[in-house]
Amino acid sequence: ATPYLAGYLSKQGVDVFQQDLGIELIDRLFTADMLTTIFESVDEASVTSHTDAKILALRSRYVSTIEPVVRFLRSNDLTLANRIGKRGFLPEGDRFRHIADLEFLFGDLGVVDRAKHLATLYIEDISDFIRRNVSPHFELIRYAESLCIALPTFDSLKAMVDGVPNLIDRLIVDTFSDYFNEVKPDVVGFTIPFPGNLYAALACAKWLKQNYSNVKVLMGGGYVSTELRDLADPRLFEYIDYLLYDDGEISILRLLEYLEGNRGEDSLVRTSFLKDGVIVNVSNALLDVPGGERPAPLYSQLPIGKYFDMVETANPMLKLWSDGRWNKLILAHGCYWAKCAFCDVILDFIKRFEPYDSMAIVYTLENVMGQ
Repeated sequence: ATPYLAGYLSKQGVDVFQQDLGIELIDRLFTADMLTTIFESVDEASVTSHTDAKILALRSRYVSTIEPVVRFLRSNDLTLANRIGKRGFLPEGDRFRHIADLEFLFGDLGVVDRAKHLATLYIEDISDFIRRNVSPHFELIRYAESLCIALPTFDSLKAMVDGVPNLIDRLIVDTFSDYFNEVKPDVVGFTIPFPGNLYAALACAKWLKQNYSNVKVLMGGGYVSTELRDLADPRLFEYIDYLLYDDGEISILRLLEYLEGNRGEDSLVRTSFLKDGVIVNVSNALLDVPGGERPAPLYSQLPIGKYFDMVETANPMLKLWSDGRWNKLILAHGCYWAKCAFCDVILDFIKRFEPYDSMAIVYTLENVMGQ
């Protein structure tokens, strides 16, 4: 979402910055210094599982190998593949217990893929250790997701956001606050595509409200457009100022114009906010950017070199999802089918199918190639 929103807002003359807090968190977490801090924070006497005791016993090997492995997974040191593949370089935890026949899966020539698979298991072992001993909600691609799936009330999530932060919580907020203090924006938006993104966004928003109460905080994305569409609890607005639903380009632009005093409240698009203690919803649902007028996404602001190439399984199709960098492009708005029972097909951003003009797609491809 953020590259498309940034591309559109930039074209409208808005100074916009974007950050992927997920990869920035990983960049700070998987270092020798941070692993040392994590291991030192765990009381060995309280560790009861053989798996965690083994990892603690091998802590020096984890600390010495983590940064070379990160360089390898970022394709900055592929020569390490041979050392990893020989199974003597990395410490091996539970994830390695049921490892498949590597010779059968990768043969003699798939040295890099084989090493990526082993390095992925190594990273997952460390992640499992963090989840069991430091932060019970930590996972590589989500955080506190179980708290936010089909959340009936705000009570449990609010209690966690307002509770005592653990080491990973503090690292999340520090990552965000450092970037915020670098760019000093007047408005901050969080995209929440999945439930596993909500807690961290609220933790960062809470920090903003405590330290920069004048900064307006927006929140949108797939989770907001579905799970929070009928929000009744006003306490969420203790952390944020506006919820935006469905396609965000026009919604954000109108909101910025409203905040600058150039438009009235009734001009907002698919936006909810708190007014006199009551949640107000302004629709104007049909206002959207036509596909042919949607500019190319702005990928150049993202730290492309920090992303990992990971191989969880030897399944070639699953490997496509996480091994290598993919610049996602929109070829059509909505879904031509819109009949799947598991999908929110009643929502405009799904049911309204609009194929994009081929020349607009070519323009987007060429623009992203240029970036």
